[in-house]
Amino acid sequence: MLTILAGQAAIAIENATLFDKVRVEKSRLSRLVKKVLQAQEEERSRVSDELHDTVVQWIVSASYHSQTAKALIARGKFADATLELEEANRIIDQSIREIRRIIINLRPNLLSELGLLEALQYHLRSMEKETGVICHFIVQGKPYPLNWPQEITIYRIVLEALNNIKKHSQAKEMELAIWFTPEAVRASVIDNGIGFDPAKVAHSAHENGNIGLLSMQQRANLIDGELEIESSPGAGTKITLIIPTTKKRESKHKNGVTSLVRDKKGGEL
Repeated sequence: MLTILAGQAAIAIENATLFDKVRVEKSRLSRLVKKVLQAQEEERSRVSDELHDTVVQWIVSASYHSQTAKALIARGKFADATLELEEANRIIDQSIREIRRIIINLRPNLLSELGLLEALQYHLRSMEKETGVICHFIVQGKPYPLNWPQEITIYRIVLEALNNIKKHSQAKEMELAIWFTPEAVRASVIDNGIGFDPAKVAHSAHENGNIGLLSMQQRANLIDGELEIESSPGAGTKITLIIPTTKKRESKHKNGVTSLVRDKKGGEL
């Protein structure tokens, strides 16, 4: 009788343990799904903001120049009308290039066709040609295959960093460095631009919905990565993504601390 009771107790304990494991995994999966959905919404918001801040305003400007040209033609000022039409055409060409860039970023065919390193090199060459910013690309260590979530995370975060340099940094020179080690892959984007106060930017992002940096941190979190943002006014910016590539995880990843924002003095904010 005691043996039977002991066996039943052991089964009950085992079932309770299994139930607890299932509950924990279900909770973890639920949190992951929420993160993915949040990342999707933030990506949609980012694209919407990009279109509104650039293409939409440019098209409005082109329309204004076209209407001005029409009025000038009606008044017989053909030379002035020609200048207005040339400006409208220039803005339209600029809009087309921007739309193509956004489409490439949404559907990373380059990444699939060329691989991570060559795709990033392509974007650096394009940025140098488009903006005049001197771009350096450094690869250290022996490159090894990464899984798709790791590759797409590096790709997206680097492109977002490049976009920030073009729009906000006023940099003359930048560097993309990627290190391959047995434990992790690290990607750093460094510029010599005007820099910013990370604490103020993080606060304004929450207040105003400017989700560029927040989106980068969310992407890093989804694959147990770590994102470090170092900047201060007048001192440029350094954004570093660290992705563990082994099964070993530091305790801070287990505790959910996967992103740091620092000022140039090294203090956590």
